[in-house]
Amino acid sequence: MRIARPEASKETRSRTRTLTARLASLKPSRHDQIDAAFVIGLLVVAFSGFITSFDSLQLWVVIGVGLLIGLATAHIAIMWEWPWGVVVVVCALWYLLLGTPLALPGETIGRMIPSSRSLTILATLPVSGWKGMLTTLPPLASRGTYAALVLLLALVSSALSYLIARRAPRPAVALVVPLLTAALVIVLGTLDAFHPRIQGLLLALLSFGWMANRFPRRRRLLSVQKLRRSSAVLGAGMLVAGAVGGMLLGPVLPGTVGKPRLVARSYVQPPIDMRDYVSPLVGFRKYSSKELGLYHDTPMLEIEGLEPRTWVRFAALDSYNGHVWSATGDVSDPNTGFLRLGSRVPSAPLGGLREATITVLDGYASNTDLNAWVPGFGRVAALSFSGLFSREHADALRFNLSTQQALLPDRLKPKDTIRLTAAPLRTFDQLPAEIRPGEARRLPDQASDFLSSLAQTNGGDQPTPLARLRSAAEKLRAGAWSDGSRSGEKHFLPGHGRFRLAAFASGRELVGSDEQYAAVFALIANRYGFPARVAFGALTPEEGPIRGKDIKAWVEIQVESGEWVTVPTDTFTPDRSKQPSDSPQPAKDQGSSTNVPPPNPGRPPGSYGDMFDTDPASGRITKKDAPAGNALLLIALWVGAPIGGLGLIATAILVAKAVRSSRRRGKGETWLRVANGWRDLLDHACDSGIAVPRGLTRMEQSRLLGDSAASLAADADAAVFGGEHITAEQVRDYWKQLKGARAELSAALPWWRRPLARISLRSFLPHGSAGRKPRD
Repeated sequence: MRIARPEASKETRSRTRTLTARLASLKPSRHDQIDAAFVIGLLVVAFSGFITSFDSLQLWVVIGVGLLIGLATAHIAIMWEWPWGVVVVVCALWYLLLGTPLALPGETIGRMIPSSRSLTILATLPVSGWKGMLTTLPPLASRGTYAALVLLLALVSSALSYLIARRAPRPAVALVVPLLTAALVIVLGTLDAFHPRIQGLLLALLSFGWMANRFPRRRRLLSVQKLRRSSAVLGAGMLVAGAVGGMLLGPVLPGTVGKPRLVARSYVQPPIDMRDYVSPLVGFRKYSSKELGLYHDTPMLEIEGLEPRTWVRFAALDSYNGHVWSATGDVSDPNTGFLRLGSRVPSAPLGGLREATITVLDGYASNTDLNAWVPGFGRVAALSFSGLFSREHADALRFNLSTQQALLPDRLKPKDTIRLTAAPLRTFDQLPAEIRPGEARRLPDQASDFLSSLAQTNGGDQPTPLARLRSAAEKLRAGAWSDGSRSGEKHFLPGHGRFRLAAFASGRELVGSDEQYAAVFALIANRYGFPARVAFGALTPEEGPIRGKDIKAWVEIQVESGEWVTVPTDTFTPDRSKQPSDSPQPAKDQGSSTNVPPPNPGRPPGSYGDMFDTDPASGRITKKDAPAGNALLLIALWVGAPIGGLGLIATAILVAKAVRSSRRRGKGETWLRVANGWRDLLDHACDSGIAVPRGLTRMEQSRLLGDSAASLAADADAAVFGGEHITAEQVRDYWKQLKGARAELSAALPWWRRPLARISLRSFLPHGSAGRKPRD
């Protein structure tokens, strides 16, 4: 460890100084203040990258407290000669102490004291919180869970930056931690950068200015003041010229144009796997069919604040794999995943907002096809829960920014209340004739090749994509409606895989339910160039709650302005009273066709086999109750893994020191082995926190190590300068005496510092022992 002041090396430090004297020694020198100012300046610029990630400037309270506390901890560690490990422990304690009032104010006891729950959250956050932070839609709450990670980063970065700046032998090494922090903030941030040119310019100016101040400290130049002033002016001018030139020319240099910002949230896989959730579209006839007697008359939702005949969407299905329309989206697009929602909905609409209160009834909460989907009615501006499970729902909520669809992995419960503010989508009949398709991702034509003939026939020779889509809607609406549950119609099977839709398109008459018509119309819209998805939900009735019979399937398309437009069900689907004209199958065949799904090459979650199951949770993987032994095993894993990791690190350090001592004791001439023995003692003293300045003789060094070291220093000098032959027996005796001297140095330490000294890495650092320069 670097000593606090060079002149202190001339005195033997007393371990019995009074508390007043120890506090007085903390007064920072001029160079301490300069380095601290540059550290704070560089880190403030680095942390400014979080402005677009969090919702308010209250985050700067967290950052400021972390930077100042970390800096003060590092200064105390230097002046009082604490080991590096103690600094890490103290920063961890500050994190646990300050994290609750700053980031988790709702978990405190008496507004300041951390609770057991908050300490548990803070303890696990550095391990599992980073992925959660990257899979949460910004802006994040400035007084929320992930602000604690910013506090931890501020504490560690400021402490390490100052420690390295005051101990590093080379001036430029001090820039490593601030620049790495700036890069880490960029990686943890968002694609929407906060004035990146200004940030880069300030980082460059502060970095060069700090180096210009640090380099002269290592030299003793005999020069006049005029020369120093001219050098400073010349350097400042070159720095400003270079910064301005880089700011102007940098963005247009080759390789910089069109390069996206590298942020980790673009590559982190969202934690929700939509393949575990049944597509509600496949169970459509459970709601439409009165004959099946399942959910047709079952109350599902009560809605207040919306006009009658408003489209309330349960699920937005934006992906088709040939078997089923689902919400898996495009895995290569980070905006299509279901992510945690931050403090507010990003890019919320500003106009046309309506507020509604949705109460979940037993029929919706008990249906495992639906209860994971949070109902909505357009572009969401605000979403909250009330009720017994409101807190759990807020923590578990996931949101898909591209489809404006919310998902609740812990499932909606009866009497849950959803408060929703949203802007309803425009409808298809409001579009002007000249409007063009949008630019969002659409399904490839290969997904709907089996409908190419139908798309060509229905679209006709219309001149524009919208005209072709309207023509196709009219021709589809001329078909008949059947969900296959009425008498004589059971050969019209459910499902919307390729087999079922190909049969739908190739029949003498178009016959199907909302399920087939919506699936086909969305695929045709994609072929015409319109990004399209299937929406599953209900049309609010004139009075009373939403029931199963009100549930419909419709389509949403994107237009050139970027907005999504609702294509109502009755635009392309015939009325439910229009029965097919096809003759029914003979009675002997109808019995076997009631519950027989079409052949399917592969059955994803929510395929045809789940149609008649009133509890389709069997199609998903569910966790079984774990025995009590598994809980103990989990606790042992969480506790044992960190302890085992620390044990491996400590063992590696001890082995490295043993190998180093063995090489010194057995390699080289005998006089060199004796000299290396003295070096080994100095390394042990360094690990014990005893500063030995550079440039002292062995006898002068021995005065800092105690009386027993004087004879060892004299023997080492005699071996090196005496010219006498040293035998191997003398080398072994010398190393035995060194062992006793090391034990004496360790005995002088407090009991808690002895194991820390054994695993200290100071002696491995450059100038770790006698080669150390005094601190400027």
